Amino acid sequence: MSASPQQLVEEVSSSSTSSIESAPSRLKSRLLNLFAPAQAPYNLAIFRIFLFASFLFAPELYLSPKYAALPTRLMNQDPGIHWLVSCLPVNEATAQLVLPLLIISCVAASIGLFTRFSTVVAVLLGTYAFGLRELCGQVNHTNNHLIYFAAILALSPCADALSVDSFLKKRGKGNSEEPFNSRMYSLPLRLCWLMLGTIYFFPGIWKLNLVGLKFAFSDNFARLIYKAECQSGGHWHPLFPIYNYPLVCQLGALSVMLFEIGFVFLVFVPVLRVLMAAAGMMFHTMTVFFLNIRFIILQFSYVALIDWHRLCQRYGKRFLPAALTQPVTRTVPAKLHQLAPMLIVGLSMFAVNCYFGVNRIHSGWPFACYPIFCAIPADTMMMMNVEATDKNGNLLNVRPAQHMLSERQIPTPPRSHHTAAGKANQVRWFQTLWDKYVAADPSLAGATTVRLYEDTLNILPEHRKDNPIKRNLLVELKPQ
Repeated sequence: MSASPQQLVEEVSSSSTSSIESAPSRLKSRLLNLFAPAQAPYNLAIFRIFLFASFLFAPELYLSPKYAALPTRLMNQDPGIHWLVSCLPVNEATAQLVLPLLIISCVAASIGLFTRFSTVVAVLLGTYAFGLRELCGQVNHTNNHLIYFAAILALSPCADALSVDSFLKKRGKGNSEEPFNSRMYSLPLRLCWLMLGTIYFFPGIWKLNLVGLKFAFSDNFARLIYKAECQSGGHWHPLFPIYNYPLVCQLGALSVMLFEIGFVFLVFVPVLRVLMAAAGMMFHTMTVFFLNIRFIILQFSYVALIDWHRLCQRYGKRFLPAALTQPVTRTVPAKLHQLAPMLIVGLSMFAVNCYFGVNRIHSGWPFACYPIFCAIPADTMMMMNVEATDKNGNLLNVRPAQHMLSERQIPTPPRSHHTAAGKANQVRWFQTLWDKYVAADPSLAGATTVRLYEDTLNILPEHRKDNPIKRNLLVELKPQ
């Protein structure tokens, strides 16, 4: 029996209404699956292991007591960093106390022991210990990401697998609950990707905004290499003279811009994620070889981009535990109270880092806009140089890298020397710096005259033999 015209109209109307009502639901489901699909706990657990282990490979961690011992007058005075001095006890004794506690908390977090407590402690103590490095000379930007990612993981169920806590929990209950897929295991990883994206995006977009394609299609990359050679005092040179191949330099600089701008978007496309991980590893490796810029600890974070569980299922059946090589079929919906803390903290940090990026605030801790390297280097550059002579007029061997840990950690002198008060402040600053040098190398105590110069250097290889081409005497001391 055929349906009446009225019944047909009602069915079509009902179907259309159902389709309209389900469209937002389908869109929401697709967005959730893109940003936070339900996953097993293993990828998050592996990232936890690597992240907190990478704390222990950061040289700045073990040097933190030396940084804390730097006199306050020599510390970075920028408000975005100097808040450490205003709000926390910055001294060598406190840093010596914090160091072993931070190491213990990182080891505990990495193996998943008392994970919630140990991760929170690692975030708090890490903010203090790594922040001490930023008080010394040029801002470093090598460990900021550790604080971002650790803060997100501290609020996540990152110890639900591959941890001492999960082992003790199963043993205490006398059962072995099967692992399950959930959004609460993928969301923290996606938030870390988002924070990683801000590290790259703003330097890339500022290059495009301030310099445009001239950043790539010019001799900019060669000049950056020349400048890095000059900054090292001739002690570093690129892996091979790539600056003799202009087309290679230009293609490399263009790929840097494209990578930095596109990373935050392409990393969320599953088929491109591994490609972005490979591109990022190549990018950081090339900056070490050709610009003497090291972000090795940041490279540890690329562990978060790999689907380790899938790799274990495909290639690890012969030598890995069965739990890692078996597919997880059960899915448990995540509850709002499980996701909300991660979302609030992760998106808040994302917003703050975006603020720093939009405003190009480089000098900040733990939030900052990473170096943009957008200014095409001129033929000349400025460099501070300390020169000391003894009573016979002989030059003493003053090596700032030896006494101040590295060239990048030499404090910047105050520039307000046009007034008598400003000049006196600069003299006191330099006296404090020189006292630090003498404490590190007692042979310098025989200096009778010490001068701080601002040297002008020509970065072009054919003119370096004439360096310094100009010397500006800033301060002169008579220690004896």
